[in-house]
Amino acid sequence: MRRAVPPPTARLARSQQLLLRYQDPWGGTVHASPGAVEAVLRSLGALSKDGDGGRQDAARGASALPRVEPVVVLPLKGSGRGRLEIDLPSSCSPSSVKFRLRKEGRPGLGPARPVAVRLRPGPRGDQGRPERGSSRWVATLSTKLQPGVHRLEIEAAGARVGTWLLVPPPPPRPAPPKGSADRDVGVFVPLYALRSGRDLGVGDLTDLRALVRWASRTGLRFVGTLPLYSTFLDRLFDPSPYRPVSRHFWNEVYLDPTAVPEFARSRGAQQRLASPRSRAELARLRASDYVDFAAVARLKIQLIELLHRECQREGGPRWAAFQRYLRQRPELERYAEFRARHEKTPGRRRRLATSHMFAQWLMDEQLRALSREAERGGVRLYLDLPLGVHPEGWDVEERKDAFVPGVSIGAPPDRNHPTGQSWGLLPHHPRREREQGYSELRETLRRLFAVSKILRIDHVMGLHRLYWVPDGRSPADGVYVAYRPDEAYAIFALEAARAGAEVVGEDLGTVPPEVRPALRERGFLRMYIAQTEWDGRAHAPAPPAPDSLAALNTHDMPPFARFWADHTAAGREGAGGGGGGDPLTPRKLLPGVPSPPWKDGGAREALMDALHRLARSPARHLLVNLEDLWLEERRQNQPGPSGQGEPNFRRKCRWTVEEIVRSSELRTVLGELIALRMPHGSRSARRSP
Repeated sequence: MRRAVPPPTARLARSQQLLLRYQDPWGGTVHASPGAVEAVLRSLGALSKDGDGGRQDAARGASALPRVEPVVVLPLKGSGRGRLEIDLPSSCSPSSVKFRLRKEGRPGLGPARPVAVRLRPGPRGDQGRPERGSSRWVATLSTKLQPGVHRLEIEAAGARVGTWLLVPPPPPRPAPPKGSADRDVGVFVPLYALRSGRDLGVGDLTDLRALVRWASRTGLRFVGTLPLYSTFLDRLFDPSPYRPVSRHFWNEVYLDPTAVPEFARSRGAQQRLASPRSRAELARLRASDYVDFAAVARLKIQLIELLHRECQREGGPRWAAFQRYLRQRPELERYAEFRARHEKTPGRRRRLATSHMFAQWLMDEQLRALSREAERGGVRLYLDLPLGVHPEGWDVEERKDAFVPGVSIGAPPDRNHPTGQSWGLLPHHPRREREQGYSELRETLRRLFAVSKILRIDHVMGLHRLYWVPDGRSPADGVYVAYRPDEAYAIFALEAARAGAEVVGEDLGTVPPEVRPALRERGFLRMYIAQTEWDGRAHAPAPPAPDSLAALNTHDMPPFARFWADHTAAGREGAGGGGGGDPLTPRKLLPGVPSPPWKDGGAREALMDALHRLARSPARHLLVNLEDLWLEERRQNQPGPSGQGEPNFRRKCRWTVEEIVRSSELRTVLGELIALRMPHGSRSARRSP
């Protein structure tokens, strides 16, 4: 049994939003260890290194008045008038307090204007007790605020403080009922995994464009892929899209240099690709079943450097547009210099930095053009927002104070990972994130929603709480730290409404009971993954809810054919009994709804049965993993320690883009699913041509 956290440390921990116990998946209560709690408090700067309980950051400014929470969310329902609590010096007259309001615009905050505020005495008792020498007041703004981000400035007793007021938009309309035309179908494939006769060793935005055009012709309404953010592909190598260098910049490895206008006029770029050495290298890269990210990245940055020279030589409107882009994003130069410092060729750093800047402009250009074309064809891009960034990445270097050092985000022990997990991601500092008005998150979402109209939040419970594992400790010896979910949800809702986009929360596994109601209240969708819903018991799981995105699996899971083989009696016998539990049958996998006749129990028939059942469900969206349609058995990612099995996030698809778009079989299968999702009597409207 773990030793209890001493009362003084426990009080300090609670003031810093640490949760001293949690429920495990087996129904037991786990208490945080004193050592882990103290380590987290030290990382937050709330406990001195010698552990004497002396407050550092937590006490900073404790005596300063007036005081107000750094962020206040106005209710989702109500008049839209702000109401917040303020601590004022006891000697301060309420009539002397001045309030000014500023509305966020683009760029930055608008001018301050006086605003009338009514003050009345605040709550009494322990929970509402202010610091000694101060009084608590409730302030109510007389002005009705519109949805958006506002800055309220408060001046009292010769001091000035401010708070961010978040006014979320009304939630979107509820999910449509079964039979509505909004019940649509989309497909998923990792972009790096796409292969074609013209690629440069990895799937790129031109391949994705071909897939989007095919999706539009087929009647699909969205195309999903993994995060497209920059990753370390040189001296430091980590191709995982969930450990990006930055959540503000794209991965230039997905650029198609041959589609850049300058390529047609750059003899240097054309000769680079046409040389015997390049042709041999491209043949090797295309033939491999795994992406050689380092080689592809070297080739593409060389081509981008030649394209930049051509653009500069020509001058004209495109060079002027690039210069405007640089002026609009002053942080890009710092990012490019960071990337150049991490290359293996230090002698070329200046040219590399310039090439990285040019690459970001080209990626923005191609990705935005693709998104616009997709929307014109009735297709939306469905992208992921990773939970965090690489601990050695640019975001951490640029905003060191926004992250907490000495800990890693992870997960406590569960059925799939009995020793717990540590993901090597630094958490955002809860208080500093609020003091900055979530500026980093808002910037991230604006750039992402500019190209993606369906956004999946990776590990959505992280908006509520995150599991922190102190450095040097076992993943089982971590501590949950609570965040302010209402504030984060308000930011997501505001940016999604501005972009006309949808939000999906990845709520798989063991999540706090408040997460799913919070998603529902704000009109966000949850996920329904059939493979996780089957728990080995005889009865069928509940069907997908109308406010959900349904799929058979995710990129972290075995493809359906592998899952089916591992969980059926025949598959377990062939694998030496490794499946465990009762044999899986279609009616255990998904709710009992009409399906094609069950014959021999083969994987293809099981796949079609499962997809048809999901298609008939009330889920808002049905997401189909393209690799399932040709019964792929190899995984894209195996969560857990690296080095086990196949390389993660590198395996290419067995089918090429050309084979996908020409396949009458795929079109027929997807056409059947689309027809099943349409209201009765209108199914012919969107049948496959």
